[in-house]
Amino acid sequence: MARSRNPLSPETLLDIHLSAICERHRWDADPGPAIEELRREAGDRLDILADAAGRWAGYCEQDRHAQPLVTAIKAMDLPGLDEAVRLGRYRAGQGVHGASFGHHPRSPGESSSGRSTAS
Repeated sequence: MARSRNPLSPETLLDIHLSAICERHRWDADPGPAIEELRREAGDRLDILADAAGRWAGYCEQDRHAQPLVTAIKAMDLPGLDEAVRLGRYRAGQGVHGASFGHHPRSPGESSSGRSTAS
């Protein structure tokens, strides 16, 4: 049997897809079409819908532009939604992770470009 070239599970791919739907509809004034699309795409995987949409809503709940969709997601009757919203809220509070550029101590006699200042 041929192996899939995508190493991600179907569940992970669905989670990513649902998160992308939320993000695409982030600035919509009417969240109805987004909720319909989320439910349609999730099918019977309401657990994945709750996880993906809940995390997104928790993460974006301080974004005033996302409020219509955040409110609509939080009003959905899905098992596990509240826990997912809390996780998204927690992750939003963690800040940005990554390499810190430009914060490396310089050696004596080194300019900001990394070149020697000695003559």
